[in-house]
Amino acid sequence: MDEAIRRKILDLLDAHRIMTVATLRPDGWPQATTVGYVNEGLVLYFLCGLDSQKARNLARDNRVSLTIDHDTPDIMAITGLSMAARATPVVDPGEAERVLRLLPTRYAEQATPLPFPMPTADQVRIFRVEPTVISVLDYTQGFGHADLVACSAGDRPRSIEGSDMSTSDESIRALARRNRDFRREVATGPHAQIVLMCLQPGEAIGEEVHDGNDQIFLVAKGEGEAVVAGARHRLGKGDVLLVPAGTRHDIRNTGDKRLRLVTIYAPPHHAPGTVHRTREDALRAEAAQHA
Repeated sequence: MDEAIRRKILDLLDAHRIMTVATLRPDGWPQATTVGYVNEGLVLYFLCGLDSQKARNLARDNRVSLTIDHDTPDIMAITGLSMAARATPVVDPGEAERVLRLLPTRYAEQATPLPFPMPTADQVRIFRVEPTVISVLDYTQGFGHADLVACSAGDRPRSIEGSDMSTSDESIRALARRNRDFRREVATGPHAQIVLMCLQPGEAIGEEVHDGNDQIFLVAKGEGEAVVAGARHRLGKGDVLLVPAGTRHDIRNTGDKRLRLVTIYAPPHHAPGTVHRTREDALRAEAAQHA
């Protein structure tokens, strides 16, 4: 992605604090709502009520479309952003507290104190919004001018003009070698899903069984040990491991550096857009899902 385009996106994000976000209702009808936001780079955050329609919509389908812009009397001065994105609940308490601290900073000119205290993390639903495609609207470059970019894992956009947006084997391997998240979904199709994983030295996925999913592990970098149906297997770079559905298994990092994995689920197992920064994040998300 061109650095000038990236800078323009960040400048627009920093210059605004309200966006219109559209979610999908159960009947398929789009629901557009105005919300406040904060951002860290190209990652946006907003909050809503625990039982709001938005929260219920996103629990069913985490796809969102959003716009960020402002009114102007000069038609050739129109600028703004449109995004296709995935919105996932923030489950890490530290991340939630950080977002709640950031929100008031967007209203530094607020002259009078709020008539009520800021909500706590357990009183609201906080969503992390990670864009997949961004349209940068800028009429100063011509009537209706827009630059279209796609965002890859790790907040690294790339130009997609003339691209078919396919995910190549090389790009998956490159993403896996750089990934630092415990779990990150990168591609989901009708019948299979690609997820990246990263285990710290001594860390394990945790013993688990997927009754409805076959799973394939590819070691992108590092060393480890797999236990599949009680049998132990040493793992190194380039090794591939098949875990049939219903088989108890675990993988542990036995090296002194990060163990980076590509795993394929068939059929898909995680919601598109899933990101768990740490194993603790993953455990909290699973607990919340089954609560």
